[in-house]
This record gives sequence, structure tokens and C-alpha cells, in this order.
Amino acid sequence: MRLANIILFISICFFSQAAFSQTYYWGASSSENFPTPQAACDARWEIVKDHFMGLGYQKGGYKLASGSLESNPTLCLLTGPDASADSNFYSIYRYGDSCPEGQDINLETGSCSQPEPDKCEEKSGTEDFFSKTGDIDDGYTSTIKVGSKKYIASPQDGCMGGCKVRVTTDCKNRIGTNSYRCSGPATYTGESCTATDGSPQLEQKENYVADEPKNTEIKEPCIYTTDGEGRSVCVSKASLDKEGQNCGDYNGEILCVPKQAEFDDKTVETEVTEKTDADGGKTTVKKDTATVTNCKGAKTDCTTTTTTTTTTTKSDGSGATTSTTVECKGKDCGSGVGGGGTGSGSSDGDDDQDVPGELEGQDEVAGFGESLQDFNTRISAAPILATVTSIAMPRGGSCSMPSANIPVIGSISFNWICDNSDLLDPLYYVMLAIWALFATRVFLEA
Repeated sequence: MRLANIILFISICFFSQAAFSQTYYWGASSSENFPTPQAACDARWEIVKDHFMGLGYQKGGYKLASGSLESNPTLCLLTGPDASADSNFYSIYRYGDSCPEGQDINLETGSCSQPEPDKCEEKSGTEDFFSKTGDIDDGYTSTIKVGSKKYIASPQDGCMGGCKVRVTTDCKNRIGTNSYRCSGPATYTGESCTATDGSPQLEQKENYVADEPKNTEIKEPCIYTTDGEGRSVCVSKASLDKEGQNCGDYNGEILCVPKQAEFDDKTVETEVTEKTDADGGKTTVKKDTATVTNCKGAKTDCTTTTTTTTTTTKSDGSGATTSTTVECKGKDCGSGVGGGGTGSGSSDGDDDQDVPGELEGQDEVAGFGESLQDFNTRISAAPILATVTSIAMPRGGSCSMPSANIPVIGSISFNWICDNSDLLDPLYYVMLAIWALFATRVFLEA
């Protein structure tokens, strides 16, 4: 019985509250009932407008007095003749305890109004495109290891235009600049977000176009200057920065092929010191300090080696070199890395192979004399030229030519050809020259 009384009491209170609930209304007193502050001001203006218009005033809007809407009035306004300031001509108040169903009180206007539609909810399920760039250390990206390779990774959600999105990322990273660039499709979830709730802030793009990772090669040659100690100094540099990329699955298709970022860098610091010896000769000391850095996947996975090569050259008073001494210190001695000058290179093999890039130094190049001698040697060994040089005109033996009887003229002998055979000797050199030119042309066109 006691429980039934409690239930009855609660029901009476609930229905009593519902019965006495009253929608907000406005007026100078509770006896007036206008649905909005502006309606209450307009009604009062119709009563007093003749008086105020005669004084040069026009109807204005209204403004909320500071403080509570329940205890302080809403002021109906007039626009003065000089329009320099608004004056209030009437005060109205809000009565009731709630807005009509489906409306909320607007604290800026003091009236009830329909709430603004949720823009994020309206976008739910629709697609757009995004982009984001930044520094690897800004916290947006990370590194994942797959087998022996390391790839860039990024979050699968973010905040774009105040709305949460799920993204499929195509991210690329560069070790040399320690930077990334990500883009791809984005799908709205229908939820709202802000810059302070921890969601990554993404920039909206008009479209998404997949592009291949870029390779950036930098070469800075050695340009000598003179330092404060009178030495000739320079710094040369060669680097190759290969973008890596990682891709997501979008509608069952992989956006791109994952690739590991690579970075190869070689910097050579060169110092050249010259000293005149007592005998009039000269000693030149050239010191090359080569620093080689190779990175795979991320800037945190790099190896660096330093090799110092010191070349001492002595020459006599005429400038002729009398001795050269080379001293090398470092892990890469004997590999050609420690020499001066700049160079670059990288593995051009399959992307699935971890072949480190190799930065080359200056190679020995044959001089003109050596090249010409090598050309002559190869030419003389050519079969066609050997055949031409073996051509010779017959020497020695007998020569007999026939004779002929010609009417009226009589007998004519052709032995004069044999008697003057020495005249044919120059043809040997002519034929030899013709065959040599022909053989050379055939060789060059082959």
C-alpha cells in the first residue's frame, strides 16, 4: 500500500509539472503575450509611433539588457534623428519556462529558434580528399617495420573542417629533409571535432592524384677559397634523397606500392697547404676528410663513416714531381671513398633488394696519348687492314707479249709494255691507299 501511494504521488507531480509548463512569451507585463521580443516591441511602436516620428525618430530593433533574461528587461529601441545613437522607448520582459518543442533559447537574441542543423551529421558517409604536410617529428607520422624494411605510417582518422573523417593515406617521406607529405580519400563519420580534442588537423583538397616517389639529387662542387692560415680550402657534397611511401587499402584496392626511403650523402672537406723547401722545391699537402652517411627507412637508421686521406707531393725547383705519399685513416680506406671531389650513385636494381647506394670518387682517365696508342694497336690487329697491307705488285719473272699483223700498217708488237713495266710501280701505292681508306671506313661504320 505504501508503494502504491509513492507511485501515485510521483505521477501527480509529473503530470502537474507538465500541465503547468508554459512556453516563453514577451510583454511589458504578464498580461501581454507576444511570441518574440521583436513582436512585443513592434506592438508597442504602433501605439507611440506618431509621437516619436513627429520628433524625428524611427523604429529600431531591440537589445538585451545585461544580466538575466528573467529579471532584466529587453529594451525596445528608437533610431535618433542624427542616427548617432539608439534610444530605448519601452521595456519588455520574458515570461514562461521553456521554448516550444524542437526549439532552443538563443542567448544572443533572447528568443526561441530552431537549432542549426549539424553540418557534420549531414556529411556522414560522403567522401572528400585531404592533404597534410609537415616535419617527421611533429607527431603525425610514425615508422613501421615490415620484414627488413621500414615504412612511414600515419593515423587512419583526422579532423577536417570541424568534422571527423576516416582516411586512406598515401604518405611519402624524405630522410634528407626529414619531412612528409600525405594525401588521399577521406570519408566523413558524422561526428564533430575541434583542434583541441587531439584529432590531427587535415586540409581539404579538391581531388587526389597518386604520384610516384621523387628522387632528389644534389651536387655541390669544390670551389677553393683561402682561409685565415693561407690554406686553400673547399667543401664538396653529393647526395641522393629517395622518397619512400606507404599506402592504404581503398575500396579493396591498394593505392600504391610501398617503398622504403633511402638517403646517401657524401661530404668532402679539402685543405691544401703549400710550402717552399730550402732547395727551391715545393711540398704540397692535400687533406681530404670524407664523411659518408647512408640511411634506410628513417633518419634514425643511418650509418656514418669518416675517412681522412692525406696526400703529400714533393717537387723540385723545375716543378717536376719527385715523390708522392698517400696516407689514409678510416674504415673506407681502399674503397675509393676517401678521395677528393664529388660524386653520387645509388642502387638501380629491384626495389625489393636492399642494395646500398655507392658514392664514387674521382676515377683515373687515360690521356690522349694513351688513347691514341690503344687505337692504333687495335686497328693494326684488324683482319681487313692486315689483308690490305699484304698487297704487293709482282716482282721478277719474264714478260712476253704477243704481236699482231694489221693490213696496210703491218706487224705490231706489244713487248713495249714489258719493257716499260717499271712505270706501273707507283700503282702499288695508289692501290694501297685506296684499300686503306676503304678498310678504315668499314671499321668506323661497324
